[in-house]
Amino acid sequence: RPRLAPPHPGDAQRTVRAWAVLESSGRALADWRAEPRDPLPGPILRILLRPERGALYRACDRRFAAMLARGALEEARALASLDLDPALPAMKALGVRPLIDCLTGAVTLEEAAARAARDTRRYAKRQLTWLRRRYPADMVLDGTGPGARRAALSAILASTGASR
Repeated sequence: RPRLAPPHPGDAQRTVRAWAVLESSGRALADWRAEPRDPLPGPILRILLRPERGALYRACDRRFAAMLARGALEEARALASLDLDPALPAMKALGVRPLIDCLTGAVTLEEAAARAARDTRRYAKRQLTWLRRRYPADMVLDGTGPGARRAALSAILASTGASR
């Protein structure tokens, strides 16, 4: 059995993930990463379809409202009843802390929902920043909806010399 060294000492979440991969596959993450990959069949055009910030934030707000409608408060109540360590990943999930604060009476449901929606918007912004830094795009197209998708398709076709 391969020796499991913590991928990031002190990073419990990554260590648990590495352990889970080893347990389920019998192979360490390093083994998986060391495998040669098939080369891609041609040049790659990296396009970032960046949503308009206001539309993204409205979608985040709608998402959290839908979570509330589907029972997020009851789910937070069930988590709180388990008296789990606040450092656990489940307790760090978006919306959990504000909803538990609501259940304890520290904030109203409206305040909890506003905080959770704000946290969701901030998370979405961090994801975009991570994506932009990790995978720099050859082309950035702003907007959402059919118009942006048409522009992306046109850009792809133009870059490959293909016609519509």
